[in-house]
Amino acid sequence: MPRDEIEQFTAEVRADGYEMLRSVSKEPTPLSALKFNIPDIEISAIRVHPGSPVVGKSVGQIELRKKYGVTLLAIRRTSEIVSDIGAETQFRADDILLILSSPNKLPAVKNLFDKQED
Repeated sequence: MPRDEIEQFTAEVRADGYEMLRSVSKEPTPLSALKFNIPDIEISAIRVHPGSPVVGKSVGQIELRKKYGVTLLAIRRTSEIVSDIGAETQFRADDILLILSSPNKLPAVKNLFDKQED
């Protein structure tokens, strides 16, 4: 889930006095919730906003690794996970991209997927 959406949800939970977090979950912690300590590397979720210039373009056209130095690991598209990503895979509005990168490269990549102002 994108960081800005997590921060918004966190603010809502705090406003409700943490009531929803008061009971202990019996569910095991999923692997995706574990944090690995790899210096200078993060896995981030970035949403492709409607109106982004990349909507309808392919991974090959955008050249994330070559131009931005990041790796696209997977795409969450509604309830589907696309992990077999090829150069022809197209970006769609509201895709959630899982990106492996150093933290300093994320702002430029995030801006790429934001809606462009007229």
